[in-house]
Amino acid sequence: MKTSLLFLSALSASALARVAYSSLSDDEQADVKQQLTKWKTLYAPLASQHGYVPEAAIESVSVVDSHTDEELARFHNTLQDVAKAQSNKPHAVFSPFNVFALLTQAEFDNMFKNSFAGLNVTATHHVRAVESVDTIASSIDWSTSKCSSSEKNQGDCGDCWAFSAVGTSEFAHCIATGENLDLSEQQVASCDIGSNGCNGGIAPDAIDYVHNNGICLESAYPYVSGTTGQTGSCQMSCAKKTLSIGDTVTTEGEAALVSALNSQPVSVLVEAGNEVWRNYQSGIVTQCPGAQVDHAVIAVGYGTSTHDYYKIKNSWGAQWGESGYIYLQRGVGGKGMCNVVEYISFPTLTGSTVDPPSPSTSKPTASPTTKPPQTSAPTVKPTSLPTATSQPTTSPTSLPTAKPATATNEPTVPPTTTSSETSAPTVKPINKSQKRRWCSVYHKAKRQVCIIWIYQFHLLICTVYVSECCEHMTLD
Repeated sequence: MKTSLLFLSALSASALARVAYSSLSDDEQADVKQQLTKWKTLYAPLASQHGYVPEAAIESVSVVDSHTDEELARFHNTLQDVAKAQSNKPHAVFSPFNVFALLTQAEFDNMFKNSFAGLNVTATHHVRAVESVDTIASSIDWSTSKCSSSEKNQGDCGDCWAFSAVGTSEFAHCIATGENLDLSEQQVASCDIGSNGCNGGIAPDAIDYVHNNGICLESAYPYVSGTTGQTGSCQMSCAKKTLSIGDTVTTEGEAALVSALNSQPVSVLVEAGNEVWRNYQSGIVTQCPGAQVDHAVIAVGYGTSTHDYYKIKNSWGAQWGESGYIYLQRGVGGKGMCNVVEYISFPTLTGSTVDPPSPSTSKPTASPTTKPPQTSAPTVKPTSLPTATSQPTTSPTSLPTAKPATATNEPTVPPTTTSSETSAPTVKPINKSQKRRWCSVYHKAKRQVCIIWIYQFHLLICTVYVSECCEHMTLD
């Protein structure tokens, strides 16, 4: 491990210039081999399952203790990409230990290049002003509510748009009715004739499809495109569910996203075909290369830690990032970090709300963390515990600014890990059986003595004067 750190440091120190594996020293090559062995043990099976292994390594990747020159060269390049991503980004952690480690950056980029090919991302027929909310919470998180589903993996298919649209619709229906459904991304990818399936689609149009046509449950129409890499023909033999969602809204901007998140999670487009997203492990991303959206995800909350941030749910599985989530810096202006506020869409809520979430606090950490147990509703800072109310609980701030007193699972500056915070200091109880207790405090500066009389929980502070009084005292 020490050698690994030295090796990565050497990469950073050399201005991140690409270095061939064959030019490494024997010790450096041994370190790359050791890390590749570890990667194969942890991630090779999952990478193979979802089509993230290049054709040149399909057979050799299953051999844990032996590596081809092709594998070593690819993994070494990923190590250099990690070093590049880590440079100038002290508030996030990047790692080669993910399912994409044997892909070149060009191969990874190509997975997203056609996400919206030939489709009009800028269509405005949905656009309208986002309705303002009475109170803007200082922090909000829908991922811990009962309306949140498990982290999903789109695999070797460019249908991120379907996962974003379906996930956003699931949230909206659950908020409106209290019914949490696991719906079929495969149906949307295969049956929405306005999309190109695994070759791209538009999330707001897919939300329209779900609203107008209904949607089957995942159990009735399971997802297979992630392993086949093919869109597949439309199969409509399953019973479709009509959701309690209305017209689709599209909007843009930081203020619009924050306002919308106070009501529900929303679909957003980001620029993810880069080494930052590919190798992200934890923390808050404060720099993002590129300026062209290529990936659809779900914004589930926002808050404040080392920086203001948005919490984003991805569709690359729970093994990626912070248990399937990434945190992007909030408030940078323009199109937002990684273009996150450029294209925002979500369905309106219909029907009467039943036990909707009250958003909770959940900040990123320096390493992947275990997702907190689900409650009937996420809570909003500064609420100390999740509560079930008719509307999301909000803090009395006009803008999401100051960090509230109560914080759980919050992001820390990598690699420093902070201790958990509590809403109030712990007070040590007084022994009821003790009626009297004399104690004295030796005042180091003036050698004054303070006598405290404790009787049946009542404190009478008697001050003995020497040259001046002792004004404060704390009992341990």
